Amino acid sequence: MARASISEPETEGGFDGMLSAIGFGRWQVIILLLPIFTMAVYPTHLLGASFLNAPLSFRCWSDEAEMFACVADGENCPNRNDLDGAAAEGAANGSSYYDSVCLTSAAEPPAGGGGGDGGGGADDGGAASLLLFNDSYGIHRTSMSSCPIVEYDTSVFQLTVMSEFDLICERSYLRPLFATLGTVGTMFGSMLGGFVGDRWGRIKAVRIGAIVNVIFVGIMVVSPNYPLILLTRFLAGGAVSACLVPAWSAALESTPNGGRALVGMLLGLPFSFLLSALAGLAYFIRNWKYLMMAGSSPVLLLVVVSFLAPESPRWLLQRGRGEEARKVLRLAVKLNRSEGKLNVDSCVDKFIKVFREEASAAASKNSENKLSVVEKFRKTLKMLFSPAMRVIIVCLGIIWILHNLLYVGVALNTNNFTDDPFLYVALTGLMDGSAVILMTPLTSCFGRRTLLMIGFLGGGVLFFLDFAVTPELEWLRWVLVMAGLFFVAGSLQVNFLYAPEVFPTEIRARGFAFVQVLGGIGSSAAPFITDVLSQTVHWGPTVVFGCSGIVGGLLFPFLPETKNQPLPDTVEEIEEIRRNKKEQKKEKKKTKSLEGIENQCYVEEGSCTHL
Repeated sequence: MARASISEPETEGGFDGMLSAIGFGRWQVIILLLPIFTMAVYPTHLLGASFLNAPLSFRCWSDEAEMFACVADGENCPNRNDLDGAAAEGAANGSSYYDSVCLTSAAEPPAGGGGGDGGGGADDGGAASLLLFNDSYGIHRTSMSSCPIVEYDTSVFQLTVMSEFDLICERSYLRPLFATLGTVGTMFGSMLGGFVGDRWGRIKAVRIGAIVNVIFVGIMVVSPNYPLILLTRFLAGGAVSACLVPAWSAALESTPNGGRALVGMLLGLPFSFLLSALAGLAYFIRNWKYLMMAGSSPVLLLVVVSFLAPESPRWLLQRGRGEEARKVLRLAVKLNRSEGKLNVDSCVDKFIKVFREEASAAASKNSENKLSVVEKFRKTLKMLFSPAMRVIIVCLGIIWILHNLLYVGVALNTNNFTDDPFLYVALTGLMDGSAVILMTPLTSCFGRRTLLMIGFLGGGVLFFLDFAVTPELEWLRWVLVMAGLFFVAGSLQVNFLYAPEVFPTEIRARGFAFVQVLGGIGSSAAPFITDVLSQTVHWGPTVVFGCSGIVGGLLFPFLPETKNQPLPDTVEEIEEIRRNKKEQKKEKKKTKSLEGIENQCYVEEGSCTHL
């Protein structure tokens, strides 16, 4: 039965009509806190690696005697005691002291607590001196033959994941995994959160995800080894991402239709502004453990709110839990002071009947067309990769890979671009928020495809221009990179609107989920571009970002425009549109050919008498 069967004025327009009668007020405020607190935690897990795992300059020693001779006596190296204040800053920027060079032919690392034969001093004295300098200068032994003893430059960051677990020299390939597993965790967490939210409720999914995040962040900061760090990083990132989808759904499902577009836009802004706030937090907290706890602390508020917020009444009605929905809606009417605008009991009774009939009809349809999991999977693949959908899937899939690679990669390229990561990340958040605010109204004025093409090509060109700028013009490099990020962030906002519109209704959710998973590949690859490729060729990340923008922009002419176009419902409609376009091209080509022949006939009279 259609929703229009509910005839009372207060329920005209279905459930959305009832929400409009309830209005927007105090009832929605506590629900909106769910996505706001979730977005407050998200920057730390998605892009926080710029601070948490920042690379530190270092110096390797082959044994304690060599180290002690330099540090204590200044023999054969700059005096370590002079590296204070401005001198320390200079050392961090590439002085001969912190050269970040691994030893090519080093002695075996000292065993146990002795520290080798000591050379110029007694064993006990060497061990004691190492312990003394460990507190002052961050010097400690490692298990690597290429760097048996390492000293890190702590003038910018006191402790990062890299310096705690010595992710340098032969272990440097492990450093990008910290950022990669965070992005992979958020990708899988989104899918899991959607499933749990649909099955057990929006609020319960948020509550479970928030509690799991608290647990694994706590384990992460006390983890004694790097593999456990990576595991908890993956699980903590997945948990906070699992909160996002149900929290967002609860907020939009509780908002009247008239304000849903505005709320949907505003809910994206906390991420941008709190990314800038994370930069300020990192400026005052230079130890990654404390920064991780501080950046994740809003999740504690999320846990509290998840016990106070009401469940989505729309979800409760769909699940047949009418009495619970009745209680929630009574509370909504009371808090929003709309008692005289509608009769909650009458509305709920009618909605229960409608939802039951719809559920019964859906169950009957499913029983008639019952397919196994394998058959459903094959059917989905057949629809996704039909001739018409093949172009959409391939082009849109590549676009999402490149888009996520661009956004996450440019945001994580902090330490390759500048010695001031705090300013870089703060401006990244500012550019992201500004792009969201600007692009939202522009989508109603210009075509989605046009805005996306401009965003990709504009960003790609600006990144290439940055490659051509000389180091002396540092201010111009900042302008180009931040402007490029503005283009990329703005187009990413549009892409979340465009991608679902391209797919037909029958596979829209599955198609959008598919390209988002592909986008996760780009996010996961970004840390290897910024951390590994940059060590091989310093200009590598800039060229990759520039090429990604241009290649992505050139793919949009193969995709349809969706602005002011009816959304397709079936794959067959997409096929029909494709066939019509092919026929139109043939007709146009044929007409053009005939016009050319006719023109030739005028030039050479009598040569076309056979036509």
